[in-house]
Amino acid sequence: MKQEQKREKRFWKTLIITQATILLILAILTIYGYIEDSFLIVFATITIATLVIMYYLEKTSNNDKKYINEVYWKKRYILLGIMAGFFVSFFGPVLIVFIVRTLGRPNPALAEGFPMVWITLWIIGPIIGGIAGYLIGKKRKYQPIGRAL
Repeated sequence: MKQEQKREKRFWKTLIITQATILLILAILTIYGYIEDSFLIVFATITIATLVIMYYLEKTSNNDKKYINEVYWKKRYILLGIMAGFFVSFFGPVLIVFIVRTLGRPNPALAEGFPMVWITLWIIGPIIGGIAGYLIGKKRKYQPIGRAL
């Protein structure tokens, strides 16, 4: 098996294991009541949709690996940035609520306006993540991710 195929296989295995771990953590947080069921459903839907889109882009890309299309890698960097933005915008408020509740303070998730902050983060986080992914890809000249690291 070629080195690039091994790297690609390792990338997909790592990505799937990471996403499954995140979903498992979210399920545990849902069971213990730290987050609502709707957030778990939204995050799982977004995660699965993003993985399907990335897999589709992978399979429809140029088969000749020597001449990988720059547009393909641009999309991949942006999608990874969006996924990172969703991750940060989801776990940021969850971590804040967990820390505050651990310190014995009132739950900020019940405070007026906190749900609006959460929704705003869900909109702004992926946008900033996409821009960051684009800029990182541009800095690395849109090289395949295995070679860029």
